[in-house]
Amino acid sequence: MATWNDLERESPGLAETGRRLLTRSGIGEGLLATVRGDAAPRIHPVYAEIVDGHLVTFVIEGSAKAADLAADGR
Repeated sequence: MATWNDLERESPGLAETGRRLLTRSGIGEGLLATVRGDAAPRIHPVYAEIVDGHLVTFVIEGSAKAADLAADGR
């Protein structure tokens, strides 16, 4: 699996833009889209951070977001 460090090495401009967009409000925030078979994607607001060269987010157990990820981890 690719890491944020890999992105910085391969495409520093894209990594810089991504980091700037994630932190534009002072905290890491973004949108996570999950797919559900033939249904429309479901969009969830998330908090995200770059930690030790990896992009991470928190998912609350039992949430619709967690169910979507458990059903299809893409």
